[in-house]
Amino acid sequence: GIISAYSEVGKGSTFKIYLPLCEQAAESVGTLITGKPSGGNETILLAEDDGAVRKLAQTILERAGYTVVVASDGAEALSLFREQNGRIDLVVLDVVMPVMGGREAYEKMRAIRPDLLALFSSGYSKNAIHTDFVLEEGLTLLPKPYAPAELLRAVRTMLDNESAAT
Repeated sequence: GIISAYSEVGKGSTFKIYLPLCEQAAESVGTLITGKPSGGNETILLAEDDGAVRKLAQTILERAGYTVVVASDGAEALSLFREQNGRIDLVVLDVVMPVMGGREAYEKMRAIRPDLLALFSSGYSKNAIHTDFVLEEGLTLLPKPYAPAELLRAVRTMLDNESAAT
């Protein structure tokens, strides 16, 4: 395209923008209307070191019908996981936490229960936290900040995919 500029003192400026016509027909895109995410009655272990984020996520999940067990770091999450004795359906783990991070906690939980479902969350970019493991192993990363509907959809997708696989 071309941009033409004309300016005259005391009178102002005129910019003309000429863009070529598109020679390709536009593709039809469907409407992206997603309904309200559904909840469930499963038990979720939520490990998040930020108290405000932890409380908000807990509230979102509980209002959707889930039973939520909360931990403030990976070590506490591992301890609670052991105490629950197989009653955890999904773990939602912050990737970066003090004491023990989400990845290490997940590996220790998986040693106890290899089929454990996990959803990781992080406020850092994938590159910044070196989360290549999320993509390589088929695990899911939910970037923060997330909207309530995003959290609920991610949780429900994880649980439903596991149900469909069994």
